[in-house]
Amino acid sequence: MNGCKTNVDMKTSIQLFGLILLLILCAACQEEQQGTPPSAPRFVPKSADTARAIRGIQPSVIRESPRRGLRLEWFQNPERNLGGYEVWRTEQAIDGVPVNFSLRQKLPLGSQAAQNLPDTVFVDENVRNGVMYYYKLVSYSRVDVASNFSEEFQQYELRVPGTADAPRGDIQMPADSTLTFRWLDNNESAGFYCLKVYVDDLDFKEENCVAIATGQTFFASDSIRINFNRVQTTFPGTVGTKVFRPLERGRRYFWFVMFHPLGFETNVGAPSNRQAFFINP
Repeated sequence: MNGCKTNVDMKTSIQLFGLILLLILCAACQEEQQGTPPSAPRFVPKSADTARAIRGIQPSVIRESPRRGLRLEWFQNPERNLGGYEVWRTEQAIDGVPVNFSLRQKLPLGSQAAQNLPDTVFVDENVRNGVMYYYKLVSYSRVDVASNFSEEFQQYELRVPGTADAPRGDIQMPADSTLTFRWLDNNESAGFYCLKVYVDDLDFKEENCVAIATGQTFFASDSIRINFNRVQTTFPGTVGTKVFRPLERGRRYFWFVMFHPLGFETNVGAPSNRQAFFINP
């Protein structure tokens, strides 16, 4: 008798579980058919100009695109019925508040796979130097029901770029591990700069950053010497040089310099090209 009762209880439990699962699936289907909008997207916050990791809005030349533009980054929406995202842009602002946004790009999920870009990144190459651009985001469902605008906006203004010149190519490790980084050809470079050196990996995580140098320059061409034997993880003052680890023979590195004519954290910058060098074994 007890065995029969156990079998009946198990059968009843399985039926209840199946009914609950069916109700969940029906609710999800009904939600999609009724056109419930997804939640508004959220931008990845912009990292500080002098931070080791690089996140949020930034000049695109630093990462995927060889062409100048702005790279936007946001968090993935959690909805199962998500269809994609929309990027909205404006150049107009009243008292610092952007107005009159227009649709810049619609991004169905998976539409950027051929460019090796995730669904949560957009590279806007249709930009001009000297113009502050403001961005907001919208998400939409598979039945094209849109969310509200993202609560926050992001902004950036590109300026005329400089050129990262040397070191580049194959080089020998200097006896004192000191390299001179030189940039040139930027008539608008006066102001602050931030030079960053990374291991040869375009994943700009904190642990991949080898050195950061900041300072002020008043010349179209300038340079700075970095001794990679002197590990120092804090700036000696408001500007200076941080070295997080020594350089290694047999490794490839890349570097670039960002010019900030109005100062750091102003969302105005002029990126150089990415330059690479390999330290011979």
